[in-house]
Amino acid sequence: MTKLSNLVTFGKKGFVVTQQEEPLQKNYLKKKGGGSVKMRAPKSSTWLISVILAVLGILLHLGSIRITMLAPYNFWLVSAAFILLALGSIIKGL
Repeated sequence: MTKLSNLVTFGKKGFVVTQQEEPLQKNYLKKKGGGSVKMRAPKSSTWLISVILAVLGILLHLGSIRITMLAPYNFWLVSAAFILLALGSIIKGL
């Protein structure tokens, strides 16, 4: 078996890829002391509200629906949907 690097070896069956014990990202985060933000799935109600806001903003932009009060704010509707989804992934219970 010929060793090409510390992760890839070449043998009779072809290339064999082995995994490291810890990914490089984890080693880097341990050395720098970072990685304290825990990501979690947002609640289904938060996800649904953000999807509705994003679809509404996109449809307003494309002109598929006409709501004169919201038409100037189509970009902000999509932005609010993204921010809500991001906060729902970071803040527990949102």
